[in-house]
Amino acid sequence: MEQFEFDKIPVDQITTGFFQVAIKNAGAKLDELEAGIKAQGLLQPIGVAKSQITEDNDDFEWEVLWGQRRVQVFKRLGKKEIPAMILNKVLTKEEGMTYALMENIARREMSRSDIFDAIKLIWIQFGDEKKCADETGIPLPLVRDALKSQIIDRLKGGRDLYTHVTETCALPAQMAHKVLEVVRKPDNVSVDKSKGKQLATVLAVQDVQMQNKILKAAQLNPLGDIDGWVSDAKEMKNHNKKLDGVLDIELLEEEDYGLLKMAEANGITVNEMIKQILRKKLIKEGYLREE
Repeated sequence: MEQFEFDKIPVDQITTGFFQVAIKNAGAKLDELEAGIKAQGLLQPIGVAKSQITEDNDDFEWEVLWGQRRVQVFKRLGKKEIPAMILNKVLTKEEGMTYALMENIARREMSRSDIFDAIKLIWIQFGDEKKCADETGIPLPLVRDALKSQIIDRLKGGRDLYTHVTETCALPAQMAHKVLEVVRKPDNVSVDKSKGKQLATVLAVQDVQMQNKILKAAQLNPLGDIDGWVSDAKEMKNHNKKLDGVLDIELLEEEDYGLLKMAEANGITVNEMIKQILRKKLIKEGYLREE
């Protein structure tokens, strides 16, 4: 990080907002903060730097990195100057937000909404969770949590269903996200709450292994119903197929499920289905003569 210098700067030469990560709460509890500053003075200096705004506007010299509420209070009190840590450098919006984030994280726990506001531009541009974390300095788990929270809030019925899954059914958050994804409607902006709540109720009385199998069946056949998913899950096995004592085949769950449904459609067993597929492939490649 660059070197900051301490000094007092004119309050009327400061602008706010361009670098901020918590604009929604910028005016919160100003009376309480004002009373504290009146009683004890300013305990922590604000942070400022140059921005595109200050470069294009002769009325302002500095852009706030952190402490915008402190600036508002000083203006309310009619103060002419305010103590500040000064970075005499023009920063991009992303660079400025990084400094603001570091101060916010050190001073208090940021809300998911604050974190999303901070990473939104990077997320829209790159769609990469790790890059969002690397560019802003926010821990990757917090970035992921903020993104998931945004998905829930932007889905119509999403927050209500999420609350039902995690609180009423006492299922973990990770499972709640999977339930929301499974019952997301084709419009991609809403969820089938009734179906989601039914699914959560069924999952709540299963062991972890069965829960995962039901969710897998639902993911593979999202247009199916709850009873069908449970039925399919009961037939799922972590197979280690052996053909005539010669070949071992380890299958992933989705491969096993696909073979199961294909075998059912042909009225044969899974092993017979594998033999049939293999025989056709050998004949097609010329390694076996067709009888």
